[in-house]
Amino acid sequence: MSAIDDRAIRGVCIFIFMLVGVVIARDLELMSAADDVYYLTALDNKSLWEFSLDRYQQWSGRTLLEGVMALTIRYPLFWKIAIPLCFSALCYQLWKLTLRHHLPLSKGSLVVLFIMLLMSGQVAAWGAWWVSGFYNYLLPTFLGVYALGTVLDRHRNRWFSRFLGAVAAVVACQQEQVAIALLSSLLALSGYRLLKRQSFRHAGIVFLLGLISAYFLFNAPGNTLRYHAEMSWLPSFAEMGLWEKLLLGLDRVNAHAFDNTNRLFLLTVVVSFLAVYRERRPWPLKPVALGVLALFGFSVLLQQIGLDDVTEKLGTTAPIGPSNWYDYDIFLSYTLTLLVYGTLFSSSVYLADNRGQLLAYAGTLTLSVAMTVAVAFSPTVYGSGARVFYLSDVLMVAYACLMLGRLIDRPRISRSKRELKATL
Repeated sequence: MSAIDDRAIRGVCIFIFMLVGVVIARDLELMSAADDVYYLTALDNKSLWEFSLDRYQQWSGRTLLEGVMALTIRYPLFWKIAIPLCFSALCYQLWKLTLRHHLPLSKGSLVVLFIMLLMSGQVAAWGAWWVSGFYNYLLPTFLGVYALGTVLDRHRNRWFSRFLGAVAAVVACQQEQVAIALLSSLLALSGYRLLKRQSFRHAGIVFLLGLISAYFLFNAPGNTLRYHAEMSWLPSFAEMGLWEKLLLGLDRVNAHAFDNTNRLFLLTVVVSFLAVYRERRPWPLKPVALGVLALFGFSVLLQQIGLDDVTEKLGTTAPIGPSNWYDYDIFLSYTLTLLVYGTLFSSSVYLADNRGQLLAYAGTLTLSVAMTVAVAFSPTVYGSGARVFYLSDVLMVAYACLMLGRLIDRPRISRSKRELKATL
């Protein structure tokens, strides 16, 4: 490709990102109720210290995030710039983590942007475009991804980038889902480097700082008060055992998987199907895996064109409970969901060439599912709406990009093998 073509692609990339940013910023507005109004007036009669202390004692340990929100939400220019900028930066970081070795920046970032835009509209609306949702979901998610990137790319980053990564980890770990995901990733990465006899000092430092931040988050006195206040969303939650709560998590996973606006998961299934199909290594379960992925994809595609009555027995979004788990429709739907995720996990193991790839493929997919199931341990498992899927969907975007990278590499590997045989 000529230099002129490269410049043209870069120009198109910049134009599209600017266009998306303008469209996002144009429609951003504060809500006239709920969290937006509360944080807009939070510092009217209190200092930042008094506000933060009251929130920590009475409601939440998200001290840093809520402090930034209280200080900046009253300035529309700030969040009208920050939200699209943070979204674009997240796309860039996801490209660096997943597609940097497969696609150049201009093409790769556009691919990530396209996949991000396939996210369910409700998830994006409440997790990113809602102003309070930005501070609680998009912002910590970006900071967590950035912090992980500085640890993974330790040889390329200078000390200032590593310092910013450590700061980002501290702030990111002020959100429960992000804290669990980031700390789990850093712990797994440190263990992997220990086995490889590589230095994990920076990963250990970032993990320790994030752990301290998460400790203050999860041990805030206000968490107990909030737990009892939120019990009104699900009064029977206190009597539920572990199994019932896990079923609630499975219910959220199933409903999100069969949501006909969740085109992201459909793309993930399709890309995984193609990656498995083109892989030449033998796998006895390969026909079964392809069949399960094809069945799910076929079911969701029929929903997309309004023919879901044909496959309504395969997928349902009805709430689950111990009393109706064995109802035919629900049992079949949840069984298919478990089979699909189990197949994706098995496929990631099959496609991995080494332990590093296995950790990346299987770990990303596992965290995506786990972050959805984790919301079942809160009484607001249904009351929080679609925004609780935001981190899970970003992780699913990362997994889809990893599978896409695998798919891009496979023809190159095949050509290399053919060329080697020809020379011999």
